[in-house]
Amino acid sequence: MKRRFLKGLILLGTTLLLSLPLTPAEAFIASIKGLGIGATGVAYPQDAEAGAYNPAGITWVGSRADVGISVIRSDGLTIATGFQNPAQNGNFNPYVKHYVYNPHFGVVKQIYHCDKHLAIGLVVYNRAEAFSKYGQPFPNLGTSHLRLTYIQEIVATQVAFEICPGHSIGLSLDLLFQRLKINGLENFEADTTAPGFVTGNGASTGEGVGLTVGYLGEFGGCFRIGLSYTPEAEISRFNRYKGFIADKGRLNSPQRIAGGISLKVLPCLNWAFDIVHVAYNQIPALHNPLAIPGNLGAANGAAFGWRDRIFFRTGFDYQVNDNINVRIGYRHARAPMPRELEAGAANLLTMETTQDFITTGFTYRIDCKKEFSFYYAHGFHHNVENRIPLGLNPPNFLPGARVKYGQSKDAFGFSFGLYY
Repeated sequence: MKRRFLKGLILLGTTLLLSLPLTPAEAFIASIKGLGIGATGVAYPQDAEAGAYNPAGITWVGSRADVGISVIRSDGLTIATGFQNPAQNGNFNPYVKHYVYNPHFGVVKQIYHCDKHLAIGLVVYNRAEAFSKYGQPFPNLGTSHLRLTYIQEIVATQVAFEICPGHSIGLSLDLLFQRLKINGLENFEADTTAPGFVTGNGASTGEGVGLTVGYLGEFGGCFRIGLSYTPEAEISRFNRYKGFIADKGRLNSPQRIAGGISLKVLPCLNWAFDIVHVAYNQIPALHNPLAIPGNLGAANGAAFGWRDRIFFRTGFDYQVNDNINVRIGYRHARAPMPRELEAGAANLLTMETTQDFITTGFTYRIDCKKEFSFYYAHGFHHNVENRIPLGLNPPNFLPGARVKYGQSKDAFGFSFGLYY
């Protein structure tokens, strides 16, 4: 009976991934419990999706399966001013489609043999994203409705060993799947090395393989330290957009370094803190500035001008009684594009400006084998204003032309967990 139930749970998770639109929302959607405490989990594993934060954590969660879904609502506004043609100034809505969905699930099995503790796991989750959908063309950029859909989905097979009591190391083999779709950039055709491959070519996909290594150790029975490292992974090119994405459509997955600590403050209260560094500076398709006319798609071509991003995540998990845990958390990361960035037009596509999130959540244990978890997060509205440089088409850009764009987000999700 338990095996049939577990198989049914895994089948449900797989069906969700195949049937729901994998449209991106806030980056890194994994573990409803972790999201409830500010998306922490490097040193505080809680469920079968813990390996998404740190593969070493799967030795700490027991044999279990979790399947969940997150729903994200985005709001925003883009304001263009200072253009020669008054019709090109005004307010533009980047989110005529507000709601997007992210299913995710994980399975972990503990194996004990000759006093050796081994855990194996599988987790599927969203690690990177960008999304916008305007209800009209942005006249300064093109003639079709401006839109970007980008998602990076991870299917990770993981193994972890307890090298000595209270200390584990883990390894994750990450299969990466990327999807990109761009519309509304017809005016950039004159600045590309590959005309016809800038915009409006439908969905383009890329695949790659990466690795993540991790460590998690407990000291004194109440303090844990976790570390996780993911090197840059090469992804196959987005051939349909090789005239817009630098290096002929090459958008690799950046290096990530994560560290975390957790502390049992009281017998019923735990605190967790993570810091994650994402090396956008090493990815030409993200880091290169756009203010270089005539070389879109080149090996060192123009891009979004993004800088490295550091995420600070923290939260508390409080056990109310044997059946209920409640959580609260906070996440901060400065916007990846500098305020002084020229040609902010490209970032009207990504709309990645939200810097601060507050989160909350709870878990209700139905019985000793089953539980239900929920989280809610609010991302505060934040604006970025960029200037438009001379030299890019169309020629009516003025030195005083500017675009101001900002977004806010609300998200909630729920999951069902089963011990077996």
